[in-house]
Amino acid sequence: MLAAHNRAGERKRKHPHYLKGTLYCGHCGSKLSYTLEKGKYGYFYCLGKKTRRKNARSL
Repeated sequence: MLAAHNRAGERKRKHPHYLKGTLYCGHCGSKLSYTLEKGKYGYFYCLGKKTRRKNARSL
């Protein structure tokens, strides 16, 4: 049973979006990610913001 916990499986996305993997930040060139905030509207944000790239911001 412990061996089953050690195997990595494919992670299911909670909020798939048809533009996933195709959008890039116009300021720093990083990929944009999509999030949904507790049933509110979804939005894209720059992944460069998490890595502290200059000029990164949410859209």
